Amino acid sequence: MDWKIKKCRRIVLGIGVFVMTAVFTGCAGEQEPKTAETLLQMMEKESESVKSMKCNLILEAETGNAGSASGVKMDLDMETDRKSEAVHAKGQIEVNVQGGGYTLDTEIYQTEEKDETVSYTNMQNTWSRSPAEDAEIELSPEIAEEIAEEFAEEAGSLTLEEETAEVNGKACYKLTGTVAGDVLEGVADAKMLNSLGLGGRLTEGALEQMRFPCEILVYQEELLPARIFVDLKESAAETLGFGENEINTYYLDLTILEYNTAEKVQVPEEVRTQAKNGPVVTGIDQFTAEDVGEMDAASKSEALGESWDSYTVQLNDAVVTLPCAAADLEAAGLKMDQSVTAAEQTVEIGEYVTGYYNDTAGNRLKVTLVNPSAEALPVSQCLIGSISVDTKALEAGGLTVQFPGGVQIGSLKEDVLKKYGECEDVFENESVSMYTWHDAEHFFRSCQINFDPDGKVLSMQMNCQE
Repeated sequence: MDWKIKKCRRIVLGIGVFVMTAVFTGCAGEQEPKTAETLLQMMEKESESVKSMKCNLILEAETGNAGSASGVKMDLDMETDRKSEAVHAKGQIEVNVQGGGYTLDTEIYQTEEKDETVSYTNMQNTWSRSPAEDAEIELSPEIAEEIAEEFAEEAGSLTLEEETAEVNGKACYKLTGTVAGDVLEGVADAKMLNSLGLGGRLTEGALEQMRFPCEILVYQEELLPARIFVDLKESAAETLGFGENEINTYYLDLTILEYNTAEKVQVPEEVRTQAKNGPVVTGIDQFTAEDVGEMDAASKSEALGESWDSYTVQLNDAVVTLPCAAADLEAAGLKMDQSVTAAEQTVEIGEYVTGYYNDTAGNRLKVTLVNPSAEALPVSQCLIGSISVDTKALEAGGLTVQFPGGVQIGSLKEDVLKKYGECEDVFENESVSMYTWHDAEHFFRSCQINFDPDGKVLSMQMNCQE
């Protein structure tokens, strides 16, 4: 699992609280509001009729100097259901590190199950289930109401502007001013904010002392929040004393598009099943521990490296070293599936696309095609930067994939650890253990091995994109 995944998961959980908060910071009244205080009072009363809403949430942070900036940006479409206290979010997380980066598709459900708030989270095509308190964020009406009360207390720091604005084609009132940091604690606690690149410096005490500029737009007709924008940059930079490692961008931007039109948020049964039984790493099909036991061992080539950071992969008798040319996979009897990724699709400078290579029997490898050149290239001219495989990908038989040291599907965890050494990046739940080894100097060089509860390899990914 990528080093950012667990942190990103915490971020996604926190966003559920932020969205539910907007429902309870609503509006009310029939007369024209004269001040920020009267408008907030009207909002609070009107919010009592809100049952659900659809919105978009963007959260972005970037730190560092020119040429060495790192950051995270989330762009999520969300639905909330107040009656069931449930949230559904789906979108992308962009991670950028010193000029390089990648994008993760993510999806999350938060709901109540047997008097417990739980989260179903999909990262890298892997569904997992966990109690919400594991991320130190609890989604509940009580927390949302407390946050709403604190926002109301900030009315004296907000101004109702004469100018109006427009959101989603509708006229809006405009409030500007500042809000105290402790108002945001229920939205984004210190741990969550630190995961966006603050280096662990932000404490709960420091957050309480901060004040953040904000802009709140309110639909004139519905008297409900239309957009909430909070700029965290200046206060965080001053309070934490970043100096040369300055904060470039740091904000929350929530736009509520519709009220009372969302259908009831429910967790699909297939999501519950996948989260219970284990990960779906390549998105091909669900695999089980029984599949692992059926994998046959294969002979290891002398050309295959011993350490994980040799970035070598053996395909039957052929050995490739990442990054490699498409021709190297073709020489091993694999051909790109152009129904997924067209050979002439353009890949921009420094970017990548996902593709699949199949053999004639129906075995299937997931790959990343990267463009390391100084100009845009078609997919056919890109390099293979990563190779991923799981049990279902090889169920047709006739193709054996080995990672350095002869590690393959079905290998035992104890043997893998002896070959690759101890691992600092480990994520475990009841269905899967994910171990990721990283190159300390190169962010996009790593090896991830996932094990079933019996300690057998379920899936593998080798990555060397820089």
